[in-house]
Amino acid sequence: MRKVRGRIVAGATESTSKPYIHRITWAAPAADATNDIFSVTDPGTTSTAFTLTSTTLTPDFPRTITLFCTGSADISANQAVMVGTDIDDNALTETMPVFTVNTTSTVTSTKAFKTITSIRVPKHSGNGVAIGVGSGASLGLDRMCDGGVQAIVGAWKTSTGETTASAATSSTSDVSLCSVNFSTAYDASATYGCWFVTDDVR
Repeated sequence: MRKVRGRIVAGATESTSKPYIHRITWAAPAADATNDIFSVTDPGTTSTAFTLTSTTLTPDFPRTITLFCTGSADISANQAVMVGTDIDDNALTETMPVFTVNTTSTVTSTKAFKTITSIRVPKHSGNGVAIGVGSGASLGLDRMCDGGVQAIVGAWKTSTGETTASAATSSTSDVSLCSVNFSTAYDASATYGCWFVTDDVR
């Protein structure tokens, strides 16, 4: 939910929001991976639906989440459901993309999760399936914006500017859909940052 909008001018709040450039940084984000949040494991019950719950399911920063599925012969075309919170601590749920039948593959959320409470995994066709939970490539922005990649004014790793435009998603109604994917891979040590245009005043 969007918070206070507008700005204070001469003691009064303007009725119309004004776009401005906002700066955000991430200190040492983990490299995107398929199983760094929850190691790939065979729960032995994938022929029935099951729920992953663990205190270690939370990513380092609000970011997209990946689900990695192995055990090709037993994978079904089903969709897991991710439950958690967004960067503003609001409840967040997403039905993940469909797994490809009998194919080891990775699906990625479109929303940036700050925390993950549980992941409900529907049944597959056999017990040979293993599931991994990983850090997605897109880091969540802390303001809503629009314009997609055009919202990103500039991006950098440490003190070096990105020479290739960073991929970005945006929304003016859901902050979890606002994220940026840097063109330079994360290395769990450097600080990444960007400027983006928003009229979401916090």
